[in-house]
Amino acid sequence: MYKSELSKRLISGFSIAFFAYWIIYFSSQTIFIAAVFLVATIAIFEFERAIIGRGTPLRSVIFYFSHVLTFGAGWFFWKEDQENALICLAVLLAVNILASLFAKREKETLGIFWYTIPSVWISLPFFLLIPIRFFRLDGIGSHLIFFLVVTVAFNDIFAYFGGKKFGKRLLAPKISPKKTIEGTFFGYVGAILMGSIVYSIYFKGTFSYLWIVITIILVTFSAQVGDLLESKFKRYCGIKDSSNIIPGHGGVLDRFDALLTAIPLFWILLVLNEI
Repeated sequence: MYKSELSKRLISGFSIAFFAYWIIYFSSQTIFIAAVFLVATIAIFEFERAIIGRGTPLRSVIFYFSHVLTFGAGWFFWKEDQENALICLAVLLAVNILASLFAKREKETLGIFWYTIPSVWISLPFFLLIPIRFFRLDGIGSHLIFFLVVTVAFNDIFAYFGGKKFGKRLLAPKISPKKTIEGTFFGYVGAILMGSIVYSIYFKGTFSYLWIVITIILVTFSAQVGDLLESKFKRYCGIKDSSNIIPGHGGVLDRFDALLTAIPLFWILLVLNEI
């Protein structure tokens, strides 16, 4: 049973990694944007199903409408069309407020919160992959995404095995009872190690190593917070996985939880470094 589950995880994991690598490095702008939007939409579906499944009186269509508006606002800001971007944000806010006012139960006061969360937590981070991919004309954007993914992935891998071998003190027992302080430390070690290797291959002479190390530390911290946030969300909704769309791995939210908080911070650090 264990070997079968491990094989399933490995096969699906390598398949996803191969597809992601092709999308990051070889897809056209149109295909890349379509792929990012599709994966983000699946994550929105998982969020919507989980929160409505808990019995929260919300309307499914609002989540998807907000998702489209968030991508629209991001697109216009990226193209420096602030007027249309602000229109999208205004419509997004108005729709979320009106939808929350017409909740099915008068006692429901968190409608605006739950309608807004996926735009900030899911849609925006996924959209930011687009300007990161096309950050410069020299093609460095693909390397940046690869650097981010590798850093976050090896934080997760080292944290898992380090915690399994040496973990004694629980990090957040009420949220994620398996995560340990020792595992968190090993996560930083893995992230710095692999992030430094990617830096030496792609970014030497482009960014200072000090900036890279600071970025790795901040991004790793953000990724670990994202992991805990998704664990808290699943515990709140009473579910084990966000879905079973990825054999052996759960859902899109389960695989991207750490990246969802790491991406916005990484984008901010990139922009500040360019100023």
